[in-house]
Amino acid sequence: MSGSLVHIPRKKRFIHVLLAFVTVIVLYQLLVPFYTDEFDYLSYRRISDTSKANIDAFKANSSPDVIRFYEKFKYDTSLEYPTEYDLQEDFFKIKYGSNKGEYWDQVKDVKFYDSDPRLEWSVLAYDLMQGNEKSDDKIPFAWYDWIDSHDYNKLLSLKENKVDCEFLFHNAFPRDKLRLAEGEIGERLFSYDRDSYDNDKWYERAVNNSDGNVILLLKKHYYVDPSNWPTSNKLGNDGNGSLTDTMMSYDNGVATLDLFDKVRPEVYQLQARSYVINTLVHPLSITIMNSDKESYQYLVDRDSRKNIITSGRLQRFIDGHGPETPRKSIKFDHINKFKQFVESDSAKEHKVVIDEIIANKQRQSDDSMPYVVLNENDFEFDAMAKIKELEARSDDLTPHEKSYLDSLKFSTSFHYAFAPKYFLESSHVQSFKKYGNHFDKRFFNGPLIADPFQMEMRLDSLIRNYQKFVKANGLISWLAHGTMYGWMYNGRTFPWDNDADMQMPIKHLNLLAQHFNQTVVLEDPSEGNGKFLIDVSSSITTRVNGNGFNNIDARFIDLDSGLYVDITGLSVSSTPIFDIINYYKQQSKNVDVNDIKFKDPNLIEGKTDFTLQELLVEIDKDPKKYPNNAKKDVNNMIQKWEKLKKKKVSIEENLTPEQRYNMHHQLQIYNCRNFHFVNLNMINPLVKTVFHGVPALVPEKYVKVLKNEYKVSNQYGFLTYKTNSFVPEFGSWISVSDLSTLMNKNQNDPKLKPVYEPINSLKIDDVYKLLENMATSGYSLMLSTIHNALSLNAYRVKELDITYDKDLSRDEKLDLLDIFRNKVGTTLTASQKDPWLHGLELRIWNELTKERPDDCSNARSFVDNKKAYEIWDSLLKASEGSNPMFRVFTSERSPVESAMITDNLLDFNKVGSPVYLPGKSRGINIFKSDPQLLDN
Repeated sequence: MSGSLVHIPRKKRFIHVLLAFVTVIVLYQLLVPFYTDEFDYLSYRRISDTSKANIDAFKANSSPDVIRFYEKFKYDTSLEYPTEYDLQEDFFKIKYGSNKGEYWDQVKDVKFYDSDPRLEWSVLAYDLMQGNEKSDDKIPFAWYDWIDSHDYNKLLSLKENKVDCEFLFHNAFPRDKLRLAEGEIGERLFSYDRDSYDNDKWYERAVNNSDGNVILLLKKHYYVDPSNWPTSNKLGNDGNGSLTDTMMSYDNGVATLDLFDKVRPEVYQLQARSYVINTLVHPLSITIMNSDKESYQYLVDRDSRKNIITSGRLQRFIDGHGPETPRKSIKFDHINKFKQFVESDSAKEHKVVIDEIIANKQRQSDDSMPYVVLNENDFEFDAMAKIKELEARSDDLTPHEKSYLDSLKFSTSFHYAFAPKYFLESSHVQSFKKYGNHFDKRFFNGPLIADPFQMEMRLDSLIRNYQKFVKANGLISWLAHGTMYGWMYNGRTFPWDNDADMQMPIKHLNLLAQHFNQTVVLEDPSEGNGKFLIDVSSSITTRVNGNGFNNIDARFIDLDSGLYVDITGLSVSSTPIFDIINYYKQQSKNVDVNDIKFKDPNLIEGKTDFTLQELLVEIDKDPKKYPNNAKKDVNNMIQKWEKLKKKKVSIEENLTPEQRYNMHHQLQIYNCRNFHFVNLNMINPLVKTVFHGVPALVPEKYVKVLKNEYKVSNQYGFLTYKTNSFVPEFGSWISVSDLSTLMNKNQNDPKLKPVYEPINSLKIDDVYKLLENMATSGYSLMLSTIHNALSLNAYRVKELDITYDKDLSRDEKLDLLDIFRNKVGTTLTASQKDPWLHGLELRIWNELTKERPDDCSNARSFVDNKKAYEIWDSLLKASEGSNPMFRVFTSERSPVESAMITDNLLDFNKVGSPVYLPGKSRGINIFKSDPQLLDN
């Protein structure tokens, strides 16, 4: 590692720091009684940054550089890189293997490199602006450039101890081969459970759990020496069928042909990376985000796997600096390059413009509108009509539209009972089965669940980017299920949720499929380094549960982890209703069940419109027309329905599918394929809010929707769910065991201050004690989570203050929320760090702790204590109604004149009826009903 953080000699550093401290010691003594009960943070903030750093270092007995880095690492979510990308040190320097520390001579010699956004974006933006696309306007693509292959690259570095195919398909790595490989690599191949491999009993059990069948079927799962891959080999729906022009010179290596997840997570991680790099079919395009404003789409060359080396893009970028420019002088200012790209002709030519949703985009982008209105026809879709429309203009369809047309034909070609399972999860990974269903099988990249902090960062990035994507492109989607439930409390998802749930009307689901299915979405690099695949199911015209294999319609998948956002469409269907029965009883009185006014347009008569009982008869008539085991599968579905009807009583049990569809259409009742029903008035209109720091939409009657699914507490205040407690003072969910430790009521830990007050009625001084105890006992992650989400939590609480204020009229609420969202909501930053940046900083911090453990330990203790005071100071201001974040300048007339302090200064501290004040007011039953915002 390079940089002053590591290489300053201790003796020299001590003398340097001591001299600096002599000049500020008087200032230290006079101005700030540091970190005592009389701590004055405002005085501390008035000191110059240089003096402050020196005082901090003196107090902490650590280096200013280490303190500064740790504070940035843990308590700053801004996208600021600790170092510049260095072509010589970061790209040409060999990181692993027998040649570690040496340098590749030329670009073409490089056999492996870590994907780095500063490198990839600089090269991509430069190439797009130079107009270096191929004549057919398709750009080169390699998964290797856009996924995290840090651990997999260690295998690529091997020369003497190359692994064979069995290495990636046994339950555990063969220990002798693992040790030989690690000896050559110069470090451990992986970290998760690595110590267990040295335990003989553990290893014996792991080996005995290997699936013997896979060794017999290995030819299906792997290919040796991908440089000689047969071009005629077809690999199914996912495979490219050819590895000619492969980007890695990986002689005698192993390439995964087909995934086999009945192995341990560390094994499957490398197996899956091999599959993505060597076998997985390319996306149709890449879609580049410009924040949440707009996007640009470039088609991908799917016939070859050319990375930045084999495509010549990196060499062109280097040559663009001039032939005499030394390597160390070449700059990778990727954010500036991206800004130039956004202004380029190339970006203008490839801007995504979808005629069908221009009006929707205007509605969502109009910041003066506090809500988005859904229309009845948003929940209707005629697949057969769409097929005819697309076929009529077959000569000018885009690749996305051609793929979409094929998908519609496929989806309407079979009865819903035989819809094949589309999405595949890593559900069989050994020692991981409880969580494997939350990861896409292809992009699984290690057991993130073992590190909840990493999980939260990845999910934060997923959620933020999905919302930015739909807003930029005018698609309508809103928070649903547990995701919306989490938002209700603090504007974030529940920390124990391992995925996110979003809903769309069926019309917009089909627009997503038509224009974005199989695109890789790249986050605006000035906001983060997210990379995601949009993947839409092959059976979206089926709107009933069917065989239950395809309840999810689409996914927004993180390429670096396999975590995803679940997307479900709502539409009219013939599924029997099992909830919202009271609404149904009231509204169905005036509908003649036998007067069929609406029929399902996606059913083909005599082919896909049979009931299950009718389908059995058809199978008996001509069994060759149906899949093997068709009769058995249909009988199983009938039995499943019979069991369901015993558990849940449907008010429509005696209606035919045709009658149910007609009734639902007239009553505006919509559902996803997993039996979640709403009527239009429950979700319409969608109110604009903020979720994870970015604009989002929620149904106006979100409490009613949630109570239709969950047992929702009426109270906003201290809550406990299983092993977690929501502590409103911190706006966070904290484990019950951690809370018990931090309260130290029995004084088991002499270093911690006891908190005797009940946790559901803390005083402001008790809050201070808990924060101090967090810092003292090393709860750095908890502190940083609370600290980094303070603004987002305060925003959500103030939003509740306004929406539930009975003294404000509806117009006043809407006006205030509009100003609040545009003036305060737009200033919110991410509550979690970009995952890629965190990984970079984590590696730097780990190196620091190895080389300078005392400095790092002292810096961590000092900064944690300092941040505990910052949190307490912020909560104190909230308690006193003086949060500076809520004082905003606005030229608009204040809806509540008494809130004006001076001209054009609106103080939201004085707006709304407080639902909760730290250390003062307790929780109230605001969630007994929905806030009254809009007229019906």
